[in-house]
Amino acid sequence: YPYLLYFLRWIYPNLFFAAVVQTFFFAACAALSINYFFDGKKKLWVALLLGIEPVTSLFCGNTMSECLFVSVLMIWIIFVHDYFSGTGKSAGKVFLVGIIGGVLYSIRFSGILFLLFFVALILADKEKRKYFFFGILSLFIAFQITILPVRIKYKLVFNTYFFNGMTGELLWNNASAIYLRSNVRKNPETDFEKFVAQTDTVNFTTEKAITGRQLWRWDFAYRSYINKKNYEFNDVPKASAQAGITALKIICENPLSYFKNYVVPGFFQIFVQQDRVKMDNFLPYFRQTYHCTTLRAPYYSVFYLVFYFSLLIICSAIFAMKKTKDIFSRIILPLSWLYIISLPFIYSDIRHYFVRAPLILLTVIFQVHYLYKGKTL
Repeated sequence: YPYLLYFLRWIYPNLFFAAVVQTFFFAACAALSINYFFDGKKKLWVALLLGIEPVTSLFCGNTMSECLFVSVLMIWIIFVHDYFSGTGKSAGKVFLVGIIGGVLYSIRFSGILFLLFFVALILADKEKRKYFFFGILSLFIAFQITILPVRIKYKLVFNTYFFNGMTGELLWNNASAIYLRSNVRKNPETDFEKFVAQTDTVNFTTEKAITGRQLWRWDFAYRSYINKKNYEFNDVPKASAQAGITALKIICENPLSYFKNYVVPGFFQIFVQQDRVKMDNFLPYFRQTYHCTTLRAPYYSVFYLVFYFSLLIICSAIFAMKKTKDIFSRIILPLSWLYIISLPFIYSDIRHYFVRAPLILLTVIFQVHYLYKGKTL
């Protein structure tokens, strides 16, 4: 996503322009999806419903990765649906699923969940299971080809082919919730662990971990360590890797404590977050780079979260009772639950849950049509 913003800034340095471009891109991807899954006059009504749905307009106007991610995800679902609707090996279709899956992973690292889910769908399908190893090989090759340019970029800039540079520091932020009760604090081994053991203990709480303080506060352990080592921008993956190793030690030492003190509170935290938060610290940069005078990041309404969460539960119950049999629901519903269940283990931020909104809405349309007409669209 930063590469997209950089490209758009090169064309016209204005955040409003970037928001308009990504909104048009979402509209194009949504139109392709609607055209694929629906026919006749239904296309117009579905497009209108998707257009007035309030959550989608929020993340389309927000210059963060949600809009690009969900746009590509809608295209990915088309190819997944197309693959399971056909018969045989369908090598080209699997390859395209892997290519688009690589794009999803490049935009947001949670995209790897969708590829794992695709593998699970193959295993669950009697017909496709015959070609499992062939499918896995095609998927892996396509995925690696797609992310290769990013790997090369990271090798040139950071001297590493591993481009998930945020994972280590993100895990450290989460693990800090249980750091004070860990053996890592009592018996530090690495240079990073010895440094952290000397920092103020009041910074290690569940509340501070959930709000990401360990990631961004320069007076907290991780950023203080970066300052002490005089790390430059190119050294970020190195610092993240050191923090990540320590975090994994803490989490593996007591996974139940991690679940109780970070995952569960983090999940319930999304139901009390604000609609919007100010990002005044970033304003000087954006004012200079994109010529904007105000900056706000939408965190969306908890009302919408509860609304779509309820819809997901209802749709899942209907599907579980075998009232609907469409492939779309078979793909979207388990995928949505996988995303919701796994996300709190990594990051507790309400905006990450809302990429499901337009897809859940489409699932509702599918199921309502089946219940009333007795057939899929």
